[in-house]
Amino acid sequence: MAGGEQKVALFVDDILLYVGKPAHTIPILMSGLEEYELYSGYKLNIHKTQTLTFSYSPDQVIRGRYGINPETEKMKYLGVVIPRDLSKLFSLNYDPSISKIKQDLVRWDLLSFLSMGSRIESIKINILPRLLYLFQTLPAEISNKQFIEWDKSFSRYIWQGKKPRTRYKTIQLPKDKKGLALPNLKEYFYAAQIRPLVLLCVFSFQLNSYTKQSNYTLPFHVKISHHRGIFQVPTDKHLLH
Repeated sequence: MAGGEQKVALFVDDILLYVGKPAHTIPILMSGLEEYELYSGYKLNIHKTQTLTFSYSPDQVIRGRYGINPETEKMKYLGVVIPRDLSKLFSLNYDPSISKIKQDLVRWDLLSFLSMGSRIESIKINILPRLLYLFQTLPAEISNKQFIEWDKSFSRYIWQGKKPRTRYKTIQLPKDKKGLALPNLKEYFYAAQIRPLVLLCVFSFQLNSYTKQSNYTLPFHVKISHHRGIFQVPTDKHLLH
């Protein structure tokens, strides 16, 4: 682990380490943790450590000494399940949330005194944050069919199972455009997926020169097309050099 770049994800007391050449780095890592525990006086719960290996099978010494289980198929970090088989990323994370959202909508629908505005607010305040967290943390593709299913579920809940009297797209318009600001999940998903790229591009250039401006704007425009994907158009000429 000496030299080079080491990547660590930190959140409060949760640490996620990305380790290459495990046979060499794991003993050094564990030795460092034991030394930290000795001098800091803190008790480290090493036995709670989860490991997820890719193209690596630890020998018996590593398994016995550090309790690494190479058969682990998934691990949970900050409420997100990370599987070894990345094709299961959607099913392991979205399916439980989708099921819970359906149950909540059925339960809330029994509250006949909720107005249309209150039902839309419950979607914005309760359901949107749950999905938005997954949109922001998972690089998982979501099919158009799934977005249609969400829209249908929301529509039934908003209109209490009756025939809609207003187009769904109209309800999604901002309030200043005669809509009710119902969240458009597909646009939220696109925005969440492109956000890391936007931040990467911003910090790749001279960020200070932009933060000094009174009206801070990104150094490029972002255009999303439902048919042709995502395009980026730089607007500052000096960024092209």
